[in-house]
Order: sequence, then structure tokens, then C-alpha cells
Amino acid sequence: ADDEDFAELLVDFVAEAKVKISSFETAWNNRDLPSLKTQSHQLKGSAGGYGFEELSTIAGTFESACKQGDLDAIAAQLPGLVEYLDRVSL
Repeated sequence: ADDEDFAELLVDFVAEAKVKISSFETAWNNRDLPSLKTQSHQLKGSAGGYGFEELSTIAGTFESACKQGDLDAIAAQLPGLVEYLDRVSL
């Protein structure tokens, strides 16, 4: 976090976490599996890059459920993903 540019990007990531919640919920409500898969894939990478390893793991597991089209697993995992995103802070 000593790198000013990285710190700014991290602030942006945290600010976007709340927006991501809405995006995930909207995609789920529409049963838009391609969007859920894409969003979880992107979150898996970015969360890991910013040091949120647990969130990266959660997003990766969620992505796998989306790839498999497992609606029960997606429904079971979405609340945990949303809860974690809601707690993301600096």
C-alpha cells in the first residue's frame, strides 16, 4: 500500500464492491449465467490481485458453479459472496 498508484486502485476496488453486489443480484434474478460466470471470473482475478485471497477463492468456487449451470449451488453460494463483498473495506 506504499505505492500511491496501487493504493488508488485499491480504493477504487473497495468502492466498486457495493456496485458488484447489485450486478451479481441482478444477473441472478435474471438467471443470466453467462454474466454471473464473467463477473465471478473477473472478481476472482481482481480480488486476488488486491490481496483479498478469501474473496478470490469464493469467487472461483462461484464461477465453477456458474460454468456447470448448477442453479442450486449458485443460489447457495450467492449470499456468502454478497456478504463478503459487503464487508470489503480498507
